[in-house]
Order: sequence, then C-alpha cells, then structure tokens
Amino acid sequence: MLHTTVEQVLAENPDALLAWSEHPAAIQRSGERGGILSRLLDRIRDVPDMFPATMGDEDARRDRMEMGIGIWKGDEAKYYPLPAIREQDDAILDDFAGDRILIFYDPTARALVAEITEADGYRWDGRILRLSNGDRIEEGILFDGSGDRKERRRPLQVFTRWYGFSFTFPETLVYDRPIS
Repeated sequence: MLHTTVEQVLAENPDALLAWSEHPAAIQRSGERGGILSRLLDRIRDVPDMFPATMGDEDARRDRMEMGIGIWKGDEAKYYPLPAIREQDDAILDDFAGDRILIFYDPTARALVAEITEADGYRWDGRILRLSNGDRIEEGILFDGSGDRKERRRPLQVFTRWYGFSFTFPETLVYDRPIS
C-alpha cells in the first residue's frame, strides 16, 4: 500500500471499507499542531547512533533523515530526494530502467509518488497535474484525456528516509538534476 489518506482511498475506491482512529490526542489535523503524535514526531530529528552502527556502513551522500521516494526494478534502484522535487515545482520526469517516470508531490497523499508515463511534459493547474499526453492526476486519481479513470502504472516504490532506502539498496542511484 502506498502512503495515502482516507480521502484518497475513498476517492479511488468509493466502496472500500476502512477503519481508523480519531483519538484526539494522537491526530494531527490539517494545520493543527500539538497532538501527542505531532509532538513525538517533532522530537525525531535523528536516529540514535547505536541503530545505524548495527546495520553496516552508512551512505553519506544524503542527509540520514532526508525524506524521499525510492524506486526499484530488478537490480536497479534510484532515490529521489523530496527537497530536489520540491525545488522543481513539485514534479519531475526522469528515465529509469527503460521507463519514463513521473515523480511528483501528491497534495492529496502528502507524499511523493512515482508513475510510469508516456508523457514528455506536465504542468500544474492548481492541485491538478496535467500531462502532455492528455492524462491528468486529480485528487490522487489518474484520468485519461476523455476524463475516464485510467489504470495506474507504478514502479515499485517506497516513501522513506534516505538511511532506510540506502541500507536496503546500497548501490542506489540518486536523482540530482532534471533531464534536458
């Protein structure tokens, strides 16, 4: 399952049955600060030194706690740092393992997402990501040019911190620039 929200699951699957907790001390609602979970997450700025020491040599190419999305196919893996995507209007196109990949910050899921696409360009229209092939991504759902839902083609992916992905895929490539 990808990083998502209840709203996005219901938008993609209106008949889905979901269970979640709305315990007021643990929930951080949009824009609201101060819940127990929020205060705990605010304290996690680094991994205790003893934890990485048990895992082998750390890859120092990126900040240990940096968020990003890692994708992989067979023996190939690549990490896309969240700051690099945010600096480029929240989306990039890249070539990976023979596929054209769209990496974008999905405002519905509040996470980076990877899609395989035939598009060679994109533009934001508010919260809608419009692709050059006529497709659009709206509320986390992919639509074709006629407005019909389209089947997703996604590489294997995980929205994670750098240290976790780099320990799992020690030879990973790291995205550092847009393709021209």
